[in-house]
Amino acid sequence: MIAVKQAKNLILKNTKTPAPVKFHLAKCLGLVLAENITAKENIPFSDNSAVDGYAVKFSDTKNASVENPAKLSLLEILPAGKVAQNELQNGKTIKIMTGAPIPKGANSVVMVEQTKKNDNQILVFKEVKEQQNIRKAGEDISIGTQVLSEGKILTSADLGVLASVGKLFPLVFPKPRVAILVTGDEIIAPNEPLTEGKVRNSNEFTLCGQVTEFGGIPFSHGIGKDSKEELKKQVLNALENADILVTSGGVSMGDFDFVQQVFPEIGAEIIFHKVNVKPGKPVLFCTFGKKLIFGLPGNPVSSMVAFLQFVVPAMKKMAGFSDFSLPKTKAIFKGNFSKQDDKTHFLRGILQKEGENFTVSLTGTQSSGVLRSMSLANCLLEVSEEKMEIKDGEEIFVEMF
Repeated sequence: MIAVKQAKNLILKNTKTPAPVKFHLAKCLGLVLAENITAKENIPFSDNSAVDGYAVKFSDTKNASVENPAKLSLLEILPAGKVAQNELQNGKTIKIMTGAPIPKGANSVVMVEQTKKNDNQILVFKEVKEQQNIRKAGEDISIGTQVLSEGKILTSADLGVLASVGKLFPLVFPKPRVAILVTGDEIIAPNEPLTEGKVRNSNEFTLCGQVTEFGGIPFSHGIGKDSKEELKKQVLNALENADILVTSGGVSMGDFDFVQQVFPEIGAEIIFHKVNVKPGKPVLFCTFGKKLIFGLPGNPVSSMVAFLQFVVPAMKKMAGFSDFSLPKTKAIFKGNFSKQDDKTHFLRGILQKEGENFTVSLTGTQSSGVLRSMSLANCLLEVSEEKMEIKDGEEIFVEMF
């Protein structure tokens, strides 16, 4: 068995980041940008009105009040998206909508609430300052500004920025395509009656969910039966359009654990098999050309924890991320834990804020078959090979989901 750190290093060493592609902006949320984005225009393009109101020369409103309103003649009405037909002269005004370009000659905008229309005459009840209620050209983004940098994980706001600067097809790293194949004759569909010796197929749904949570595109390939030839066909079929294949079950030492036999027979290279970890010891990692294969244990918790520790870093590297690990924070441990072996243990924990600090406690039993412990958990506690216990009140690092 190899150590967890060594396993992760081997995975990252054998994971290639594919060439970036141009995607339509609507499909780029959460993807990693593969180019620097520089504005080629001012945003907004020109000075425009920040309010619905009247474009004026500010000097025409001097000392205006309710008792003594300024009186201006209306020249035209200017909607957003149009340009004024007239240049503003003293004593004149142009009604202007929010976002419309400021007419030539105007240097302020009076809010419509501070005016009254009287036939073709506009009464202004409040003095305005020069440039009041005007958004300047380039106020949001000025020409030549680098608005987004390579490596940025694109948020909803970033998509808006890209649209604003006219970048409809940015260069990004695509989401990894992950095929999921659950194996074992004992596995049945969730809607089938549960009988002795059978297990409902939970791993397909947890693994597909994890793929989606961590930015991949899952493709379920159903249940692989305990037949070497049938399994070989299913594995090759699953690999056809995937970057990563994740299987669950069939990687231990049972008479019907064919997964570990099938991979070498299709030409996959086994990089490692078995990690000094609990849960998830039997995990198997192979390469198949540029594709990756992870054989995860069949126990539900083992499968999920192994996915978080070994598959997620590969997915993140494929997707162009610079940080491949789960986010970490410090927390005060509540309870006691000890182990009797030299394995790295990943414990399911509940992280909570108490006052100024975080605390973390275990979800209860840490058996690899108790899937509900993962449902209750929001973090993992890593207990290294050499560490034998965690004491109550001890400060530790936890990995957040």
